[in-house]
Amino acid sequence: MRLTTPVDYDDEQRFLSLYEDMIRKGRYFAVDLPNDSFFKDMYLLPLPSDEEPPAILLPFDGPGIPKLHPPMIICLVVIYGSDKLQKFQSV
Repeated sequence: MRLTTPVDYDDEQRFLSLYEDMIRKGRYFAVDLPNDSFFKDMYLLPLPSDEEPPAILLPFDGPGIPKLHPPMIICLVVIYGSDKLQKFQSV
């Protein structure tokens, strides 16, 4: 999932603060999701401009990430298997 570029200075500063905090502490964040979500898990991972995504995440479906990219935060979404999705759709 690609998030949009910050639209103003304050948004950009919040992004940079979050990104720098993740890099400095060597952490990623787990996102708290509601129980009735279609997603099983969601994580935010920092990706510096001089690095490629972790090999475990490759290959991507879709356009992927260009070799030359700005610092970014990757949003990794884990979905339920098809049996769990069918339960959600039948509700």
